[in-house]
Amino acid sequence: MQISGLTKRQVKICDHLWSMDEDEIAKYMHGLSLAEFQEVYSLMQLMLVEYLDTQDLGDCAEAKAVIKEIQQL
Repeated sequence: MQISGLTKRQVKICDHLWSMDEDEIAKYMHGLSLAEFQEVYSLMQLMLVEYLDTQDLGDCAEAKAVIKEIQQL
């Protein structure tokens, strides 16, 4: 996974998050200030988006059908 534009500190945070399980992340985030929590949460969202971008979603036929139905409303 690669996210461009992060500072060295943010890269270290992402590496740290990647190495933890859910319980460890919850404990880690519980001890953060509001500003730190918001930054870490944002980094987690970026990591999630980057991960999702690497997934093969196939042709998305079902999703396309739903979108077509909505467009016809």
